[in-house]
Amino acid sequence: MHNATVLPTRAASARGVRLRSDAAIASWIGISTILFVLVPILVLLYVSFRSEPPGAPGGVFTIKNWLDMATKVRNREALFNTISISSVATLISMVTGTAFAWLFARTDMPARRALFPLLILPMTVPVLLLTIAWIGLASPDAGFINLLWKQLFGFNHSLLNIYSFWGIVAVLVFRFTPYVLLLLYATFTAMDVSMEEASRVLGGSPTRTFIRITLPVLAPSLFSAGLLSFVLIAEQFTVVTLLGGPIGYTTLPYAIFRATQYFPTRPNLAATYGIVLLVVMMGGMSLYHRLLRVSGRFVTVTGRGYRARLVDIGRWRYPALLACLTYLGLAVVLPYLALVVGSFLKYFTPHVRTDLLTLDNYRAVLSLSNARVVTGFKNTLLLSLVGASVTLLLTAVLAHITVRSKGPLGRLLSTAATLPLSVPPLSLAIGLLWMFLYLPIGIYGTIWVLFFAYYIRFMGQSTRIISSNILQISPELEDAARVLGASRMRSFRDITLPLIRRAAVSAWILLLILMSLEISVTLFLSTGKTQTLAVVLWHAANMGEFPEAMALSVVSATVIFVLVGIGQRAFGLLSSI
Repeated sequence: MHNATVLPTRAASARGVRLRSDAAIASWIGISTILFVLVPILVLLYVSFRSEPPGAPGGVFTIKNWLDMATKVRNREALFNTISISSVATLISMVTGTAFAWLFARTDMPARRALFPLLILPMTVPVLLLTIAWIGLASPDAGFINLLWKQLFGFNHSLLNIYSFWGIVAVLVFRFTPYVLLLLYATFTAMDVSMEEASRVLGGSPTRTFIRITLPVLAPSLFSAGLLSFVLIAEQFTVVTLLGGPIGYTTLPYAIFRATQYFPTRPNLAATYGIVLLVVMMGGMSLYHRLLRVSGRFVTVTGRGYRARLVDIGRWRYPALLACLTYLGLAVVLPYLALVVGSFLKYFTPHVRTDLLTLDNYRAVLSLSNARVVTGFKNTLLLSLVGASVTLLLTAVLAHITVRSKGPLGRLLSTAATLPLSVPPLSLAIGLLWMFLYLPIGIYGTIWVLFFAYYIRFMGQSTRIISSNILQISPELEDAARVLGASRMRSFRDITLPLIRRAAVSAWILLLILMSLEISVTLFLSTGKTQTLAVVLWHAANMGEFPEAMALSVVSATVIFVLVGIGQRAFGLLSSI
């Protein structure tokens, strides 16, 4: 009798310890998230009302920066251009990316296993070099495609003009369609098709079934993919700088870059630009939170089991394959061919001749005596591999808290996790620079600064991917484990994590790619010893060393592509294709 009393008491005590441990872990992640996300944003807000940067003498409070933003025509045009080009590019990327995700995850289209890794290849090429490649291909006067068009058909006018609104949109769509594909692929593979089949049996047409059944289930993931794509496109300054500059097309990120890099610098005005874009993006965040409040309607994985079957698309199999191959030709083959050819040239020119070919660019890039490249490779591998893994682990726990917690902590963490997505990286970099410079934590100038910065920069992407998939898992599975005595963390580890494995692998691959190519924050926070490969590429391109930069881009893209392939094979992302 005594032992029967002691055992339940000890079990209850052990469960109490586990619960306190779970609460401590959640609290630590929550506090650190709020601290390192909100502080840089508050610094930005403070600086936007100052006449001088923090620490500069003679600074006073002023609203001049906001008056300039509201009254000057070029600032209003920059805001309008940002919204318009981001909206158009996001819409096209969502349509193509969603179609590709459905084809690869839910249909019997031929060659899916071989084509899937190729479709994410544009993400492994730095957007700087992708833009340069398309300048070489579609420049109106010297582009290879236009020269070939004129020589073959005798036309005097150019076929393509990359220096245009649609030229900018095209490069952005080629860059971000694979991003949407990665975000939605795991969701499509996890869907239970029994509801769609039931609708068809009851007489529902394919269109009605898609609108009434499939679309509501996909709503969280679609909205997340659209929101993240819009933010990532809106923050791009490289594409607009190179393609919009010659025609006077300005967006807010380009205005921020110009205010921080060109003399005389105006960091306070750059902070104001960042806050304006933050307000715009928060409108999208509020819509997402409204979706979370009705999250129960998106559950498709429950304790009753689920299945995902391939759809026989019949005669459309080969037209779908042709569409994928056409996209690969435009987004991968042509630009990558331009990079490869350009990497063997003595100098950058569309007129390729045998006497201009050389291996010197690869010798310079692959030489161990090239300290810049060696340092860049080491730091990139360290930051991307370790940073992606740690960020995935922390954001998986964070996403679980935000979805399952119905109290103020969950809403606060969800808002904090998505705030960095709303801040242009250049402005976020300024806020982080001031924060790390003046906070007494002693890590400024070390690689630890980049680890913190990358976590803050990309935590939103990973959190959105994981949380949108957790929404599809019924809480009853975790509740059953808790009833049987498992702690919150153990039920998360043993029940939830296996069910979101594909989403976790997709998030890890995405983080690996984003961190290895990150340039905006790294430019501000890195030093000679902590610079990454992206920074080396940026400086090489800025100094006009395009052939060497192209050779370095080909090598780095190959390394990243191999790492992505290893991750896919190791974690079984392609096992169902």
